[in-house]
Amino acid sequence: MSVSSLGLFFIVVFITCITPGAGVLYTLKNAINYGKANAFLSPTGNAIGVLFMSTLAASGLGAVIHESPVMFYGLQICGCMLLFWFGWK
Repeated sequence: MSVSSLGLFFIVVFITCITPGAGVLYTLKNAINYGKANAFLSPTGNAIGVLFMSTLAASGLGAVIHESPVMFYGLQICGCMLLFWFGWK
């Protein structure tokens, strides 16, 4: 890796580290709107989601979904229907 590429890499890493992610913003929003109790529950929900996605990737199911367009589209449709149901409620 050249010195200029390494410098660019460190700039990107620095910006990524100092920028709050969606999980942090979600936690702050819930803390402001609903108080401390919900502020502690928000990261727990995020961690459970990361655990679920990590389990899918580690079990190889991510590769199966990647290789099977039908399964991928089916999963997208299920997610879309779930979001519509959340919106309806």
